[in-house]
Amino acid sequence: MFNFDKEVVPMIHSNWQWADYFFKLKELATTMFTWHNLPDTIPQMVLEEHLFKYGFAIFFKDPNYGYLALKGAASGLDVNGLPSMFQPISPVASFPVMTSDECVQIRNNYDRYPTAQTAFRYASALYDLDSTRDVNLQAQKTPYILAGEKSEERSLKAIFEKIVRNVPVMYLPKSLTNLSNKIQVLKTEAPFIAGSVQDMKVTIMNEYLNMIGLAIADEKRERRTDDEVFQFNRKANAFANTFLKPRVEACDAINAKFGLNVSVELSVDEMNANPEFEQTKNYNYTGWNSDYRDTFTSTSTGSGGGSVG
Repeated sequence: MFNFDKEVVPMIHSNWQWADYFFKLKELATTMFTWHNLPDTIPQMVLEEHLFKYGFAIFFKDPNYGYLALKGAASGLDVNGLPSMFQPISPVASFPVMTSDECVQIRNNYDRYPTAQTAFRYASALYDLDSTRDVNLQAQKTPYILAGEKSEERSLKAIFEKIVRNVPVMYLPKSLTNLSNKIQVLKTEAPFIAGSVQDMKVTIMNEYLNMIGLAIADEKRERRTDDEVFQFNRKANAFANTFLKPRVEACDAINAKFGLNVSVELSVDEMNANPEFEQTKNYNYTGWNSDYRDTFTSTSTGSGGGSVG
């Protein structure tokens, strides 16, 4: 049976720590894009969550609900080896299996790989580093192993608890004044590595941001050359394109098939959109200069495009 204070609470705390990281990483991924002219029946938040969790969504028009973009299942193969049949899935309604002529598949990336799996992995890595840091910091407060007689066990536990609570002065019975003769102290010599672990957390977070197409969380920018910063952002741009291009192609297919005017672009925060910041003099946070980005967006959204398999 669990001891709630000593076992269950730490377990719940650990789950919260991991979940805190996962949902923050999820928010970063699901707010990367801004969709324009989506039908009112398709919340952007829901669409991006489907892409984040399942790797693709099925866009179609239902006679009762109107336009929808739902999670679903893909089956069958066409001549190119791409899915040809789609089954939208909803918790409150049933929909028939559709062919690729009746709907458009919106891909998170060409492989339909869900970003959730990437976020899960990096949340676990960040949580593990947090745990390592916490254990190391605790070891700095208790760098000794106390060994004594069984009769002194309660006194040793009381002393240890006072150390944990950072009690600066301990008042002990006179009978314990000869502790040095009764207790053997074994030094664990735990090295202080919390600072290095914190640096590793920044590295891991930067790696995640790059993999989903965002700029690095650079806490050492003053030590980097302009070329290093440009290379970081160029890498982020390459990853951003793996998510943006399938979305733009899906918009082209939706507009051609349903006569809509849906478009999508990368979201840019106020800091990166402000030309006063040095980082945006030549490129924004995805590595594009404004002229190239405008050209790409207008070219992509302006083309008719066919259906996306």
